[in-house]
Amino acid sequence: METVLVTGGLGKVGQWLVDSLSQEGFKIVCIDLEHPGFSVEHVRSNVSFRRADLTKLGRVEDIFQSVDPDVVAHFAAIPTMGRTADAEVFENNVMTTYNVLKSAGRCGADIVQASSESTYGMAFAEETWLPEYLPVDESHPMRPEDEYATSKLVSEELAKMVTRRHGVEAVSLRPAWINYPGTYACTSLQDDLAKGANGFWTYLDIRDLVSLVHNAIETSITGHEAVLASAENTYLGMPTTKAIEEHFGTLPEECDLEGDQSIYTTEKACELFGWEPQHTWRKAADESVTGPEFINDQ
Repeated sequence: METVLVTGGLGKVGQWLVDSLSQEGFKIVCIDLEHPGFSVEHVRSNVSFRRADLTKLGRVEDIFQSVDPDVVAHFAAIPTMGRTADAEVFENNVMTTYNVLKSAGRCGADIVQASSESTYGMAFAEETWLPEYLPVDESHPMRPEDEYATSKLVSEELAKMVTRRHGVEAVSLRPAWINYPGTYACTSLQDDLAKGANGFWTYLDIRDLVSLVHNAIETSITGHEAVLASAENTYLGMPTTKAIEEHFGTLPEECDLEGDQSIYTTEKACELFGWEPQHTWRKAADESVTGPEFINDQ
């Protein structure tokens, strides 16, 4: 049984990852700032927890040496701007990623980590701006102007460093705005183009992100790869080019979008990992789905 060490496993995304991967037959070790209580560990025999501050390298290495994971799913981070000091976002995310990825490399563990579509620079820009071309792929220039996006860009460079130094495999996922079945926050912005313009009205169902993580774990690659992850359409229910023209007044010279297609292409994720998004807001927004159970049964 392969051991997957999940960082940030008690967060919203992390809980879905732990819940799903544990049901797929992996042995899961979750690291987070808090321990959920030993009663939770008895819900599933293949799930255990460690409490640690991931900014402390010695503590991270100690746990890695004890666990000796086959794969590390690194999803611990301060997930956005505006909730704490900007410098804390950058410092926490960069040091956490360095410690986790370096420790993974030293013990020979492959890596799947959360990067972000914000690395391109649009998501937290003070003034919205158009990409150079549409749809955006993994080769599009990155121009982050905030600490969160820059920390994620650094995390990808750290992954490249670790693969070169230690010969492990690493995948950096760049997901769009993650939404959860039955509580799709993105649909509340459907009537206001300006509020969603920085993200170009893109989104991703948590279940599709989890399936991409699973496929990335199960697929062998060489070195480091970064891949975009987005639903196939926007959440607006209108042609994407029409929305862009209404808000921005123009389109990029190179634009190849059809209907309500997302501005982010997922062709690379499909080619590398055989992954395609399965969920859209039209059904998922009101869908009744049982979420992660391992943490709710304590």
